[in-house]
Amino acid sequence: MGLEFLTVGVNWRVKDDHYEAFGNANREGQEEIVSNFLRSQMGAGKDERTPQEHDVYSIRLEWHPEDDRIESYSNTGNFSLRDGILIGFLRYLGKQPSD
Repeated sequence: MGLEFLTVGVNWRVKDDHYEAFGNANREGQEEIVSNFLRSQMGAGKDERTPQEHDVYSIRLEWHPEDDRIESYSNTGNFSLRDGILIGFLRYLGKQPSD
């Protein structure tokens, strides 16, 4: 049985704009999974939900290689906030999404 999925986790502390990464993907994998996820969200439409308020936001992405699917879990309450945090995380890693 092979690898079931790779995980990229991000904790973002609002007060000092601090990012912390966790999971089993290396830095290159983190950049690739987050970039691919953000590209998949383009054109998804506006999320009208009110974002939740937290001191620390947590996002976890799971990439499933068997069907190239990325699942997301977060405490943001809003996809726009989630995606904005992920864009900030890419900047933190030194890479911005490109087309």
